[in-house]
Amino acid sequence: SDSFENPITKFPTVSPMVVVTSNPTVSSANKCGISDLERSVQIRTELAPVSGSDLSDTNTPQSLALEWILNRDEQGLCPGDDGLVQRYVMVVFYYSTTGETWTKCSDTEGTPCEIEDEGVGPADDDAPPDDDAPPVRWLSEESECLWFGLECDDNSKISVTDLENNNLSGAIPLEIVQLTQLIELKLASNTITGRFPENISELSKLITLELSNNRFSGGLRNSLFSGTNFESLEKLDLGMNQFRGTLPTEIGTLTSLLVLDLHQNMFTGSLPTEFAVLTNLDTFKIQKNSFLGTVPFTDCTIPFKTLESDCGSPPNPPEIRCDCCTSCFSDSFENP
Repeated sequence: SDSFENPITKFPTVSPMVVVTSNPTVSSANKCGISDLERSVQIRTELAPVSGSDLSDTNTPQSLALEWILNRDEQGLCPGDDGLVQRYVMVVFYYSTTGETWTKCSDTEGTPCEIEDEGVGPADDDAPPDDDAPPVRWLSEESECLWFGLECDDNSKISVTDLENNNLSGAIPLEIVQLTQLIELKLASNTITGRFPENISELSKLITLELSNNRFSGGLRNSLFSGTNFESLEKLDLGMNQFRGTLPTEIGTLTSLLVLDLHQNMFTGSLPTEFAVLTNLDTFKIQKNSFLGTVPFTDCTIPFKTLESDCGSPPNPPEIRCDCCTSCFSDSFENP
């Protein structure tokens, strides 16, 4: 059931002496030129295709986000506004990842939200002004483009989400697929759970995906990397999670990859020979899994910056043969 009343069936009591005009009353806080009732109904209708039934289920991140958009967002967005869906999606993301417990820039008063001092020297009065606006708290009245960890392109579309090491938990919501201009998604070093968020593969402009050091689990489906999915991806970092199963051979189609980090998971089986065509890779890390066989890179003239596997001993012989590895790991976690 809804977490709030259905405005379609709830009408105010009208005194017999009151003359009801043909134009509904517009709230002084409503800039949309329609009644609050109509605004609520139209916004709910516009967002329904984005979230489906989750929009109506009590206390879901989606219903909480809708309530915030309708009643607490000081921007007072109107049906059809260009930024409505994007702002709603980011509020869903906030509630889905337990935003009130974030380390920095949550809606909770008292959490720090300022630019960290990086030891820069005295300001130069002749230097050009800094175009980067200081971060602001999530769920503030400012544009979501200014919320901590977010960056937007020239069209005010979110292009970067960087919330590494910020105590995010919960799950990545499916609504993130609406961020069609997203280039970088950096969520490493949190406690996010669940399976790999499969619809992220539909973000055709995504270049960097960093999900390492979380609590993701389950396997990687072949369909994740089929067709044009992830066709622009240059960095895929899934290290230090709880992924399991064999690796999809389709990863070998991601020819733009520069970094593929799968270390310290629970993957098994042989490494697909299809990986050999990933000649642009300069970083490939698969140690601390249960792979067997041979690393499919045999041309040691390829300038790998980092090529790491379980090619050390014990056991003897090693679990993995790697002729070109820059570092070999073993069951003792030593790095010879």
